[in-house]
Amino acid sequence: MIVHVMVRPNSDNPKIINFGGFRYLVYIRASLDSQDANVELLSLLSKYTGTPPSRMRIVEGLISKDKVIELY
Repeated sequence: MIVHVMVRPNSDNPKIINFGGFRYLVYIRASLDSQDANVELLSLLSKYTGTPPSRMRIVEGLISKDKVIELY
């Protein structure tokens, strides 16, 4: 499954908003300057979808706010 995610860094309250289909807006605490942002993103998506982070892969946008993530 392919998921399209837009990340909003430096948020006070981490949360996920679903825009229908497989499009999400994810608010995270970390800044995009660090690798911690991707770790936090995958952790939040893991809790939301029930898929372990080890079964997720960032396909596009490793250092961008717009990301494509594959869940397998």
